[in-house]
Amino acid sequence: MMYNTHYYWKIVAWDPYGASTNGPIWDFITGDEPNDPPDPPSDPDPEDGATDVDINADLSWTCSDPDGDDLVYDVYFEADDPEPDVLVSDDQTETTYDPGEMEKGVTYYWQIIAKDEREASTTGPIWHFTTKGNSPPNPPIITGPTTGKEDTSYPFTFISTDPEEDEVSYYIRWGDGVITDWTSFQSSGPPGYIESHSWNTKGTYIIQAQAKDVYDAESEWGTYTVTITKNKNRIINSPFLNFLESHPILYQLLLRFLRL
Repeated sequence: MMYNTHYYWKIVAWDPYGASTNGPIWDFITGDEPNDPPDPPSDPDPEDGATDVDINADLSWTCSDPDGDDLVYDVYFEADDPEPDVLVSDDQTETTYDPGEMEKGVTYYWQIIAKDEREASTTGPIWHFTTKGNSPPNPPIITGPTTGKEDTSYPFTFISTDPEEDEVSYYIRWGDGVITDWTSFQSSGPPGYIESHSWNTKGTYIIQAQAKDVYDAESEWGTYTVTITKNKNRIINSPFLNFLESHPILYQLLLRFLRL
């Protein structure tokens, strides 16, 4: 007989002399074909409890059905919730799911429900993994001249390397009260960021620079020392020269002083 089929039957009784009697017509319906639910989803990737998972990783799993039925899957996926109840995909046929770019250093929980074509389902275990955290950039390395003259602009290079190769921005204190606020983001490592600066007073200045990545993780400070001396040419070429030229004796005395 076949599953889920309506059958009719009767009995005809005969005696030895050829007489017969028809019995009533009986009927019955066979039951549905036995159906086993899908096997539990297994072999998660990322592995359950994995750490340092790439933020662009896909989710995948394996699953089969004892009766060979085709399967579809519901995917539940949520951050920081050990009982994920956010349905992110339903009735999908693939055994992979792309959650998009995830956040760094976050624990995600996920669960798969497998369903066969006869509406039997199996809920898989809850799995979890933690994405790779974000490390701050290294302190900037500053290069440039160590000495200079007043009112003369000098270029300085700032290089910070980020462990995850994220782009970096720089914050610079020039030691004279002037600040370069966070710059636009630059590639990690060389060639770095170049900016020129001048000081209008002699002295020793400490340049301080800090880097941050695109996730706002800030580095320690990098420092660099510059010594600025008087710019004698600036004095001679200043408007004060007009006054000195009208007083030759003072002018000669000043020149003699500057040569000392």
